[in-house]
Amino acid sequence: MTYKQVTDSCFAPGQLDKADFAALKSQALKALDELRAEEKAGKLPIISLARETADLAEINQFAANIKQNFETLVVLGTGGSSLCGHALTGFKQGNFSTAKPKVVFMQNIDPATFSEFFATNDIKKTAFLTISKSGNSIETIAQFLVCLELAKSLDIKKHFFSITMPGDNPLRRISAKHNIKTYDHDPNVGGRFSILSLVGLMPGVTSGVDAAKLRKGAWEFYTNLAEQAAEAAALHISFMRQSIWHNVLMTYPDRLEDLNIWYRQIWAESIGKNGTGSTPIKAMGTIDQHSQMQLFLAGRKDKFYNFITLKTTDSKFKIPKAGEPEFDYLSGKSLGDLINAEQKATIETLVNNKRPVRAIELPKLDDEEMGMLIMHLMLETIITAKLLGVNPFDQPAVEEGKRRTCEYMRKNG
Repeated sequence: MTYKQVTDSCFAPGQLDKADFAALKSQALKALDELRAEEKAGKLPIISLARETADLAEINQFAANIKQNFETLVVLGTGGSSLCGHALTGFKQGNFSTAKPKVVFMQNIDPATFSEFFATNDIKKTAFLTISKSGNSIETIAQFLVCLELAKSLDIKKHFFSITMPGDNPLRRISAKHNIKTYDHDPNVGGRFSILSLVGLMPGVTSGVDAAKLRKGAWEFYTNLAEQAAEAAALHISFMRQSIWHNVLMTYPDRLEDLNIWYRQIWAESIGKNGTGSTPIKAMGTIDQHSQMQLFLAGRKDKFYNFITLKTTDSKFKIPKAGEPEFDYLSGKSLGDLINAEQKATIETLVNNKRPVRAIELPKLDDEEMGMLIMHLMLETIITAKLLGVNPFDQPAVEEGKRRTCEYMRKNG
């Protein structure tokens, strides 16, 4: 089995017309060709990063330092500055991981969370990585200043590190005052698309990701399978034209939950402009089979269902005989057998109820497959935005909220 996208149900009776779709797919493939020309000309670093190797030594050196000297790495940041790294560490460090160092993301500014962290962690064994592309994100600067104050008894330059754009900005100036090593964030790489850069990889490698293999998988998808992303983009547009304005992504492996959250950002912030764009909905099997499936099957037919499935092999967790006749069929089966059945049954149920479904089938989930999946989702998002006629790389609507926040803080000062 190889990495595969399955779209057959999208062309079942009552769904898409193949002839109409062919014309739209042709436009999507043309948009992909334009992206390839931009990448070849050095104008699309979010893609070119997949074949970059020169920065890996610096990334690996950072991770080695954290592993050797600290028990915890706290990542300070919000939005893409946090979600990119979280997607990768979630892939490597599950909820019950005892691996050291543990990578923790302070994605919010809730004081209760900060209080809990500092009450339960040894700050002497903690490193802090502050990430802000602009260097002036109010939430990130506030987090940074609070942590600096709480850690003032330590050797700051050994415990703190920063990532921001080159040039003059508040994060770089504050870091310089404390002799904090600051790494350069490429100005041409948008925060939400920085997952293959040091923004995603410094936390990711610290948690165990092999950066070279991750990028290898991403480049493999780009060079050999990118047409699948173009096809998916054409599907999204086709269903939007049928007034299907919700994009459900259901992932089954627990290790993909944080990737799903990252995808929600890149889709919403790249597509949602000029009064258009579908709403991303995060779902997880099997929990959301019990919490959202009633809506998916019997609610409004305004959703396009996208699955990421994994063929799970499991020889460890066999289900013993229950002693209850109605569960005899489980005896000798495994949890892996059950999750495989759940994936298949859920997809078939949606298809039988005439809901449009696309599935990405993973043969395994390692660093290279993760890289392929990341590139797939990024390209799909960018091409969809281009077909909608919107800029996939800006986020103008976000700025008003930032401005008002600053105004309220100044008034209450």
